[in-house]
Order: sequence, then structure tokens, then C-alpha cells
Amino acid sequence: HFNDHDITPSRLFNSRFYAGYYIDNVSMPGFLFEGYLLLRAEDRVDDQVWTLGTRWQTDRELWSADWETAVQFGEYGGVHHRGLALRVGSSYLVQGLNRTRVGVAYNYGTGDGDPDDGEHWTFDNQYPLNHAYYGCMDLFSLQNMHNIEATAQTSWRGGRGCAWRIRRSGSTSRRRMRGTMQALASCGRHF
Repeated sequence: HFNDHDITPSRLFNSRFYAGYYIDNVSMPGFLFEGYLLLRAEDRVDDQVWTLGTRWQTDRELWSADWETAVQFGEYGGVHHRGLALRVGSSYLVQGLNRTRVGVAYNYGTGDGDPDDGEHWTFDNQYPLNHAYYGCMDLFSLQNMHNIEATAQTSWRGGRGCAWRIRRSGSTSRRRMRGTMQALASCGRHF
């Protein structure tokens, strides 16, 4: 059979995933609240990473805002694991500029400042199999970084949009991601 394979000790392919999810958009008018608890476990590499997170979103006439925090704890490769990810963003719909939505956001993910201290502080991308489908794009997850972005999205000519982002490594770790500061620009149909 084509899909038969041996089980290997790999967090990329053989982790077990469990999740609990709660959503409420009724209790607090004008707000969307989400809460979640995730577990990624792979016994053969001594991983058991828990993620407890919450996300809030509100849309008020021309303004929109969102906030998400995820805290991690457990074991990663047999060592004590802690991680944190944060996103805060806001945008405003400018009526006179072809209904252009301009926004700013800040994204943060912890990194490990000392990989030899017996503790793992890098935020764990709970779904690491995305590398098989997206390649190096998974390096742009919330790991070891501060990310400040300014965006503009317009409905002009079929919904084209552009974004400007700065990505900066979050620590002085020897595991710093390549490119301490990197400017990314994106303009496309489905922004």
C-alpha cells in the first residue's frame, strides 16, 4: 500500500493532537470570544506541549480590533517547556479612499535565549506538519520574534491589497532566525 509507513520518533509526523474549543459571540454584544486548550504529544521524543489560549475580536462601525494570547507549558524533547505568543491589532475603514481599511498590529513569540540551560522557551508551532505543504513558510510562525505590521486593504479593482511588515528576531539566541530585520511586501488579489 502506498500510504503504509513505519512509525518513527518524529514530532513532525507522528504527534498526537487533542483540542478543546469554546466560542461565544452572544454574552458580550459586539465582541467575539474564543478560548482553547491544545495538546501535542509524541512520547518517542519526550514531547507533551499544552497550549492555553484566548482570542477576542470586536467590530465597531468603522473600527475593528483583535487580541490573542497563547501560553504554553509541558515538556519538549524531555526538558521543561514554557512559551508565549501574543497578537494585538486594530484597523480603521476609511470611507473616502475607496473603502480602504488601514491597520497596525504587533505579534510576539518567545524564543530560547540559552538553548543549553535545560529549559525550552521557544513557542511551539503546534501543527508542524505544515512544512510538508508550505515549505519554508512555516519559519514565519510565532517563534523567537517581534513583528510590527502596517496594512492597507482596498476594494479597488477586485479587492487588491498591500501590506508592509518588519520581522525582527526576538532574542540573542544562537538559534536566531536568518535575517535580523526583514521587510516583506505583499500585493495580491485575495489579501
